[in-house]
Amino acid sequence: MSTTIYKKYIGVGNRYIIPSDCLFTSFCADAQDYWDRLTASNGGVEVSGVLYSITDCALKIAINNWFIGVQSLQKRNAYLYIGGTAATHAVSAYTAAPSEDLSFVSITHSNLGITFNGITSYANTSILAGSETPDTGLAARYAQSTGAGTIQTFMGTALTAASVFLLSRSQLTPATRLSGTMFSESGLCTRPTLTAFAASSGFACISSLAGVLNLYQNGVVVNTSTGTACGAKPISNIYIGAKNVLGTASVFFKGTMSFNAVGFTDGTTLTTITNNLNNSLNR
Repeated sequence: MSTTIYKKYIGVGNRYIIPSDCLFTSFCADAQDYWDRLTASNGGVEVSGVLYSITDCALKIAINNWFIGVQSLQKRNAYLYIGGTAATHAVSAYTAAPSEDLSFVSITHSNLGITFNGITSYANTSILAGSETPDTGLAARYAQSTGAGTIQTFMGTALTAASVFLLSRSQLTPATRLSGTMFSESGLCTRPTLTAFAASSGFACISSLAGVLNLYQNGVVVNTSTGTACGAKPISNIYIGAKNVLGTASVFFKGTMSFNAVGFTDGTTLTTITNNLNNSLNR
């Protein structure tokens, strides 16, 4: 049960929800919309905090804090993977038309997030890379369980070797590396590939803002560039856990992801706020 009240609050919106089991805690409008769709996807039953060894109230507060924290950031969509099932994990953080909820292929679902087998697994965001603005980004919070000698995709799509929107990790000699490649059309077209040493788990992000591309690892910029000449934007949907080349998935990821996002350009703030959410969920 909950009570809905309305009042003015500059910069946040005017819809607040006070759950009966969490008195004096209110939801901002975006968090409430997400919670409503999450509940609907769960057969009309609210997701329980027991999944994460916390109270229902603590779960609601953690979700609400994430939405409040990213409210001022540039964004397109995100996937929080709350609820432990395919139906709940598919729900995107923000409503969009057409729907940007996920569809899954060979994914295992748990309270930890979504797990990929490294062979056939991927998720389709239904977000067309070619429709993205010049200022955009890709982000993934990951735990990887793969051997050496492989390249794996966190998120991305490609049209040709010169038309790529990709965030990936390679375990190749001499060192494991994090890589990001993306188009930018702010000023001259740029498509650099940025690389840095990569941890086996963490938070990776690549963003383009005002013609400058940044590669983040765990909230820190580890490489930056204004880029080199590139081709046209990719025309396929952005996949999670694989590279989408004109509808065919390849370069698969093996491991678990607990968060993904498209369109965020501030990798430092996004990392902090998202890690706070996942730490609250004990994952």
